[in-house]
Amino acid sequence: MIKSILVPLVGEAGDAAILEMAHSVANHFQAHIDALHVRKDPLQELAKLITGDGIITQVLWDALEEDAREHNDNAKRSFAKFCEAHDVHVLNAPHFGGGESASWLEVAGNLPAQLGARGRYHDLIVTGRDCLSAGELGDVLVRSGRPMLVCSKRKPPGALFGTIAVAWKDTANSAHAMTTAMPFLHAAKQIVILSATEGQDNTSAMADADRIAVNFRWHGIEPEIRCLSSSDDIGQCLVDAAVRAGAGLLVMGGYSHSRAREFVLGGTTRYMLEASDFPVLIVH
Repeated sequence: MIKSILVPLVGEAGDAAILEMAHSVANHFQAHIDALHVRKDPLQELAKLITGDGIITQVLWDALEEDAREHNDNAKRSFAKFCEAHDVHVLNAPHFGGGESASWLEVAGNLPAQLGARGRYHDLIVTGRDCLSAGELGDVLVRSGRPMLVCSKRKPPGALFGTIAVAWKDTANSAHAMTTAMPFLHAAKQIVILSATEGQDNTSAMADADRIAVNFRWHGIEPEIRCLSSSDDIGQCLVDAAVRAGAGLLVMGGYSHSRAREFVLGGTTRYMLEASDFPVLIVH
């Protein structure tokens, strides 16, 4: 069950879409939204700009402080507007009366680090592709150990809990993603399993999809199966298939490779976090 959702707000235009996606989830599960704003640190921003002789002017410092204040104020306004529009109760402690609620949290520090650490104490992270780079989103995914719902700028073809597409691959990551996503899958009206061949013959891909479909049926879910003949761009292939199915969400396992303790995104995961503009629930 989804009961606590962490939502980063950065004080930019994309905040509204992230809050709306979080609302769709929180409203369905009667959950609580923790809106997190990590204040920009003028010193960190300054470090990115210093070049040449490294001279820091008062004008530059004042501009960075003003930019941090502006983003902070914008994030607060977006949160207040959201709560008012949806009649969301602002609460700072758990309650048992039912209904969607929200709280505001403002901290200093580094956004990916804060999001990864605080995400461990929530059931779900809802964010957008404009907040962080693909590498940073992947880092948050791994560090938090929690599922991440990455929303899109454009409205998907279906409702969030209408048709949900599931990217299935015979791996532990896919299996873990299915288990974690069960609250969403039970809430959906239709499930479509997308099984890509990736060099396999269709018989093998269909057999894998049939086996996971049996598991869904034990949960009382009758899925539709679609086998995809993928090229090298498996990410785009999955998104195209989800769009054709009229899905409002794609569920998938997040893949990575470890090299000397460095987190490196797999190709499909990177595509979903960077190039795609389709809502994806990704689990590592």
